[in-house]
Amino acid sequence: MLAAAKAFIRKSLPCADLVLQRWRAQREHKALQDVGAWLQEAPDGPVWLDAADLERMCAEHPFPKPYGYDPQVIAQRGVERAEMLLSKAAGGRYDAFLELACYDGMTSCALQQRGKQCHAVDLTDEGFDRRAEQAGVRCARMDAAALEFPDGLFDVVHSFNAFEHFGDPAAVLREALRVLRPGGLFITRFGPLYCSAKGLHAYDRIPVPYCQFLFPLSMMNAYLRPRDLPELDPTHCNGWTVRQFRALWDGVSDLATIQERSEYLHLADLEVVRRYPACFKGKVQDPQDLVVNVVQVVLRKHAR
Repeated sequence: MLAAAKAFIRKSLPCADLVLQRWRAQREHKALQDVGAWLQEAPDGPVWLDAADLERMCAEHPFPKPYGYDPQVIAQRGVERAEMLLSKAAGGRYDAFLELACYDGMTSCALQQRGKQCHAVDLTDEGFDRRAEQAGVRCARMDAAALEFPDGLFDVVHSFNAFEHFGDPAAVLREALRVLRPGGLFITRFGPLYCSAKGLHAYDRIPVPYCQFLFPLSMMNAYLRPRDLPELDPTHCNGWTVRQFRALWDGVSDLATIQERSEYLHLADLEVVRRYPACFKGKVQDPQDLVVNVVQVVLRKHAR
């Protein structure tokens, strides 16, 4: 219904995009006000829901559509990401690309097939896709926080859905900027952020939005164990908030200029916050943490 309303507005009004932008901004502003009020008015407890609530809510919430790791899906995802990168790098000579936390390397594969020279690194080689290697991508096991490349080697350093997992995002960013040539681009898009509805990255096992604030990790793992589902790893996500990431981009102003900083909100699951505000009080410092879902950033390294 929402998509149909947007389509109707675009057809009916000459300034439809501006109207939609204003409507979206008003909707997001109201959502943030609502969340702030719920947290402020919440009682001090209970801090966590119980095991019976976990059972009930897992039954109530459907599992989202799988992310998808079959060969056709990861190839198509790689093409879409490559197109985005090429659009950001349009208008300049950008030939040497480095992908951080590449896993399968299929974004680099798509870029290589478009004539780029690509390296792709990950902490593990278990996901490397042979199609990427056969296309000429140089895949290697490597820590993104300690890159084994000389300064200024690459025109573009990029990463997808990894900065919410890196143990030290600041070290990774500094390394990315080190291996970029002057005038080169750093491009990343990642999410969901830890405090957002799916931020625990447990949605394939526990579909409850904001479960990281509703239930202790030990309780969720006790729920998963008898179901022969993998337990949740507390180190899988770094727990960074959107404010920490904003400070990270601002903190490299001596090295790079922000070309783009976009934040995408997810409001569909705020009913959970409204129903259980005491579970969030004291655990979340800013309402924005609960609604900012995905971050996209483009930095340009300073020219000498």
